[in-house]
Amino acid sequence: MEKCRKMTDEKVWFDNMVIYFNNLYLQEFDVESYALEYRDTSLKTIEFLRKFNKERNIAAVDFLIGLIEYKLEYVANIRKIS
Repeated sequence: MEKCRKMTDEKVWFDNMVIYFNNLYLQEFDVESYALEYRDTSLKTIEFLRKFNKERNIAAVDFLIGLIEYKLEYVANIRKIS
């Protein structure tokens, strides 16, 4: 992701992904609240990554898109109980 980050002026997307994936192992989350916010942010990230990779065709970016889409499917049915 660092290599791809250097290829664009919109570094915030890559910064957010690095922080997100690192924090998965460092913090505990309120899964219900988090899942509700995760969808919108993930869809915007996927849109950015597709535009970013359109001419570059970097396999690692395609992998990230697939990983984020998989995670979206995994949290698709989570609802806030309280």
